[in-house]
Amino acid sequence: MPIFEYELDQHYDFHFTTHASTGTPTAATGTPSFQTFEGGATHQRVDTGDTTQLNTDLATAMYQVCSQLTTVKGFEIGKRYAILVDATVDSIAAEDLVGEFIVVPADVVREDVWSDAKAAFVDVSIASRSSHTAANVWTSATRTLTSYGTLVADVAAAVWVYANRTLTALSDTLWATLNTYLVNLHGDGAWNRGWNMAVSVQNTTLSVTGGLIDGDGHIWLTRDDDHDIDITLADASGVAINIGADTLYLTCRESDEETSTDDTDAVFQVLGAIISGVNGQARFEVGKTQTDTLTLNRHYYYDICKIAAHGDVVTPIKGRLTNTGDSTRRIA
Repeated sequence: MPIFEYELDQHYDFHFTTHASTGTPTAATGTPSFQTFEGGATHQRVDTGDTTQLNTDLATAMYQVCSQLTTVKGFEIGKRYAILVDATVDSIAAEDLVGEFIVVPADVVREDVWSDAKAAFVDVSIASRSSHTAANVWTSATRTLTSYGTLVADVAAAVWVYANRTLTALSDTLWATLNTYLVNLHGDGAWNRGWNMAVSVQNTTLSVTGGLIDGDGHIWLTRDDDHDIDITLADASGVAINIGADTLYLTCRESDEETSTDDTDAVFQVLGAIISGVNGQARFEVGKTQTDTLTLNRHYYYDICKIAAHGDVVTPIKGRLTNTGDSTRRIA
C-alpha cells in the first residue's frame, strides 16, 4: 500500500469499496465510519468521522474518506497516520485499513519537482561522446569535470554552438539516444508529462489530449498560460457519443465536500465548447482569468460534468488540479 504525503491544513482523501462475502460490490448497511490513528507506540486516535457514499450511478458501493489535517485535531509534521474503516454489509461487521499517509512540511520536494533521485533515471551513454553512463560517473570516488576526458567539453560545445538551444534542435545522436532510452524506460511521452489519458465510466470512454492531465487524472496548469483541454466521449465499443445538444462544464473548487446547490461559489467554472458534436469532441479553454484565482502549487478539486438535453447528468472524470509557476512573467 503506497504512503501518501499531505501538508497541514490540506484534506486527506481516500476511497474504498464495500463487498458482500461473495466478493460482489455491495453497499454497506448504514454509513461506514473511519478512525485515523497516529503511528508509533501509542497509536493515538486523532480523527474520526463518517464516510461519504459516491454517486451510485458511477459505482455501486464506493465510499470516500475526506477530512482536513489540522493541529487542533492533533496532526503533526513528520508523523505517519493510518486510516481504519468500519462497515457492516449483509449483517457482517468488518474493519479494514484503507490508507496511510505522512504529514510533510510545505517546502518538501513534491512528485512534480525534479530531484537528484529522479536524475538518476537518466542513466544513458551520451551518444559517441563517451562510453560512460551516468551510473559510471557517480560511482567514482572522485568526480571532477576533467575526470572523463573531453566528455563535458564535447557536450557543452554540441549544445552552445547552436543559435537556438532546444533539445529538438540537436539533430545528432545525442537527442535520439536520450529520447529512445527515456521512452523505453517510462513510456512514450510519459517521461515529460506529455500524457494522453482515457477514463471509462458508465460505459462511456473519455479521452483527454494535450498533455495537461496526467495518468492519475491530475490537471497541471501553468500560471497565465492559455490552456486548451480537448476531450472526446465514446461508448464502450469506441463509437463516438453525439454531444451536440449537451452542455459540458469544467468546475474547480477548494474541496469536493461542499454542499452548495449551485456553482456560484466555485473557484472557477468553464463552459465547454462543442468542437464536433457528432464525434463527441469538446474543448475547455482555461487561461489567465482562471489561473489568477488559484494559489500556486495548491491542490484543488475539479470535475468535468456532462448534462444531456433530456436532463441526465454524468461526471466522466474528476480529480486534483494544480496551478504551477512560470519563469517568464511577461504576457505580451
